[in-house]
Amino acid sequence: MHVSRRDEVEGFAGTEGLAGGGMSADAEDLTGDEGFAEVAAGLIARHWGGAATAPTGDLDRLWEMGAGHGWFDLGREDDLAASITLARVLGRAACPLPVSAGFVAARLFAEHVGLATAIGDGGVRVATALPGDPGLPGAGCLVEAGDVASHVLQLPPGGGPMGLHRIEAVDPVEDLAVPGWTRARLGSALAYLELSAAEADRAVTVLRLGWAARALGAAERVAGAALAHARVRTRAGEPVGAFAAVRQRADRMELGAGDLLIADAVRRYAEGAGDWAIAAELAVAQIRRVAPRVRFGAHHEPAVAGCSDEHETPWLFHRVRADLACLRAFAAPGGDAADRLLEETPSGDTAAGPAAHGTGVRTPTLPDPWLGPDGEAVREACRKVASGRWGPTASAAGSGSEGAPDTGSGSERGTEPKREPGSEEAELESESEPHSTPRRQTGSESGSEATNAAAYASGSATPSLLSASQDPATASAAPVSAAPTSVSGAPPSAASASASGVSDSAAGAFGRGAFVRSGFGGVGGGCFAASADGEGVDDPAVVAEAAGHGWFALGWSGADGGGGVTAAERFALRQEVCRLRLPILDALTTATVFGPAIARYGSARQRARLLPALREGTIRIALGYRWSEADFDPAAVRASAVRTGAGERDDWILTGARIWTADAHRADRMWLVARTDGDVESPRAGLTVFLVPTDAPGVLLRPHRSPAGERGCIVLLDEVRVSDSARIGTVGGGWAPVAETFVAEPILLGDVAATLHRRLTDLIGLLRAGAGTRPVAGARGSAARAAVAELAVRTQAVRLLATAAAVPAPGGRAEHPRLHASAARVLGAELAADFGPIGLELLGPAAVLGAGAPGAPGAGGFEPELWPAPHYTPAGDTDDLHHDLLAHSLGLPARV
Repeated sequence: MHVSRRDEVEGFAGTEGLAGGGMSADAEDLTGDEGFAEVAAGLIARHWGGAATAPTGDLDRLWEMGAGHGWFDLGREDDLAASITLARVLGRAACPLPVSAGFVAARLFAEHVGLATAIGDGGVRVATALPGDPGLPGAGCLVEAGDVASHVLQLPPGGGPMGLHRIEAVDPVEDLAVPGWTRARLGSALAYLELSAAEADRAVTVLRLGWAARALGAAERVAGAALAHARVRTRAGEPVGAFAAVRQRADRMELGAGDLLIADAVRRYAEGAGDWAIAAELAVAQIRRVAPRVRFGAHHEPAVAGCSDEHETPWLFHRVRADLACLRAFAAPGGDAADRLLEETPSGDTAAGPAAHGTGVRTPTLPDPWLGPDGEAVREACRKVASGRWGPTASAAGSGSEGAPDTGSGSERGTEPKREPGSEEAELESESEPHSTPRRQTGSESGSEATNAAAYASGSATPSLLSASQDPATASAAPVSAAPTSVSGAPPSAASASASGVSDSAAGAFGRGAFVRSGFGGVGGGCFAASADGEGVDDPAVVAEAAGHGWFALGWSGADGGGGVTAAERFALRQEVCRLRLPILDALTTATVFGPAIARYGSARQRARLLPALREGTIRIALGYRWSEADFDPAAVRASAVRTGAGERDDWILTGARIWTADAHRADRMWLVARTDGDVESPRAGLTVFLVPTDAPGVLLRPHRSPAGERGCIVLLDEVRVSDSARIGTVGGGWAPVAETFVAEPILLGDVAATLHRRLTDLIGLLRAGAGTRPVAGARGSAARAAVAELAVRTQAVRLLATAAAVPAPGGRAEHPRLHASAARVLGAELAADFGPIGLELLGPAAVLGAGAPGAPGAGGFEPELWPAPHYTPAGDTDDLHHDLLAHSLGLPARV
């Protein structure tokens, strides 16, 4: 990067070379943490005031004090995290101090120590010229904070000469911003730089992220003020929060997603990741979506008082609108999120090489959320195994095609045939044994959760992920223990058999006619086969291979035969299974949810019989504590259990009606919660868990089928007799094993996010296939591109929320994972409902054509995407429950 100095630069004496030093010691110690934000907020309050003082705030004094505390040296240190934190704090005070412009200028001129030092200490105060005006010497350009700035930075779109011009004079203009913008007349340039396209894109993207962060800070502040008012104001004799709770819940979810998106972009920038720019554009897109809505809704909360000048809400309104105007004016040369996903090479810079815009040849996938060293190692190991067995994954190919085994289907009930009465498995219900007390993990067991991430990173996965006899490099040649069967039960054709033992390659999955509701596999990608009734089930061959890798018991303690790994590792495994559409999800869910509960509360006989079956994926268990009239609520348990007499060998008689479970027709047993004592004070008391065979006399299953091919069952219990050996845990102590199953909820929470991410990748692959002079997704700025951007940012928001719930950040507040979990559930369900209609608009009427129809996008795989919203929408009262949890955390009434 060449620096051409003018005479004026000699006034800033300094040694040529790389800039050193930077922030003052106090600021440096606090950069990037809450302490830095707290100190910055204190300085802003002292020298600027609050948002209500925006019309009269002393920006000149604040600039001086900020420079003294190193705020404008952050660019030389390349500390974007601190700069973005500072922008958000300024937004909460409706303050337009251009710290992001200072960051960019100090970063670009870092090689010239004298000029960079002058920017850092406030001798050269840099603002940014807004595009749309000539900005040449002698002409005027719009400048934020121009009345206190000394120089204007003019960034050339797409690269080229960039000048740092002296402001000769300014004229105030009437505008929405407060303090207002000015029209500046520029003098000669203090310095010039020749920027490449990548450097220009990087600088503009940093500026855009700064404006977005400042708008987010203002939106957070106005939402917080409205929330505080809602807690104390009454209407019709009730707290106003009772009427506004829905809006406040939605605000909290969307703002939380924006916070995670910004943090993800900043982290990637610090790591030098090539995908940091798309992460930044996703954050910008989210804030452009939600900040106006949050601000507008919250503006009504304080009623008439909130519209007066002495209240801070109007000035925060001005701040949000002004920053969003800057975002509209400064389009990133590399494009927005949709552009970066749809264009294989940066527009207008096809020969720039791999470093262009920081992305090079772009992949059609969103950046993966960071799962920590252990989680990332498991993710990479899973992809290595899948790539070797079933073809390229997203990390190995940029086309969007992700490998999945092309399988046939097992029986309607799952991967295993129905056991016969009196078989060895059925003995568990008939044999008598003393019931053991709940077994708790010892210190040595909990200590086994420490994982050696270096072993994964080096390419040698631990035995919990790969069999001890298998090396990752040769895993693709390992045989499987069973062969898949066709829908009719006949062996697959020789043409569909692969050398690895999996039925055929992912690339051949289209064109077989039947597809599961999980959707199309992208251009050349794969879907696993559907059963005769359109419902995808586990494949015995893939289940057997996954069991050989130890995947089903990965999260169990070592004493129970598991891998003893962390939540991040379990989450990573499940994300990859969903993303790759591996047909093992029933077996994995059963082992994840019920394995730890049986290991802790099951008897010795139950552990000996059930845990090996769970590890091998040969048993399916359905939940039996939801009712069609109500979601799970201990007070609403409608199944009862009556003991037939005294003694351990005596049986229980179970009765109950309309128990709702999604997969009882494929399950071997049902995890039933029944009330054994009705004379209790607490709804959680008097409950007992039974593991009931689904083929036991008196168990009646009434399947229901949705238009998407999903199956659910109403289960009726008509005096079902089970042995006491079917009981899990103590009589009346059923809440403990039930609560143990809830531990898996954060791990399962990412299923929707992973599935939607895969759908988006497939959709982008289809849209990319039409790229050219008339791309399917339209030109930059088109409505089609906006629709793709909406799907992308909403998908990434749900992914980050689910990740934050399953893998909480070290040192984070305890309530955050619960809030993130509720937000991920609600926003994920809403996105699932919108995905099909938006995709239909993008692909056109042909998208509704089924498999085999000529001209159907993705060989007819998109049509099932129009139906599955009910599957992802939380059933019964679950959606309301998560809204209530959010409202409770905000101090609002739970019900509207």
